[in-house]
Amino acid sequence: MLLLDVKMGGMSGPELQEALIRAGQKIPIIFLSAHGSIDLAVDLMQKGAVSFIPKPVGSEKLLATIEHALKDAPVFGASHAEAKIATDPLSDREEQVVRLVCEGLTNRQIAERLGVSKRTIEFFRANAMRKLGAHNAKELQHRFQLKY
Repeated sequence: MLLLDVKMGGMSGPELQEALIRAGQKIPIIFLSAHGSIDLAVDLMQKGAVSFIPKPVGSEKLLATIEHALKDAPVFGASHAEAKIATDPLSDREEQVVRLVCEGLTNRQIAERLGVSKRTIEFFRANAMRKLGAHNAKELQHRFQLKY
């Protein structure tokens, strides 16, 4: 997500938006500016901007707009499964189990190492796989490495 001003040093915010459009990049953009007009705001929004906020702006409004942009927009350059990784973090125990899976340990070996039942490891591993969008150990390792 980008937070751009209409007037920036060098390339302007609208010029950067145009360059991204030409490059085929779909990054959520919020424009924040004291130099905007209704016509400019409408133009930028029609080109895909998430929002146009006039300055000065309160921190609550700005944070709410950023949260909205991050919630509703896909993560730049990521597949749907990879986008889910960014929004659904692993618990400490899930992360610990996945790290051991990445080392090549079986559920039984992980259970012995952590001093818990194999069934407990299966539970944490299944949750981690769901959160990371993985269907097997190889995908689990790949998606885990993207995030951690």
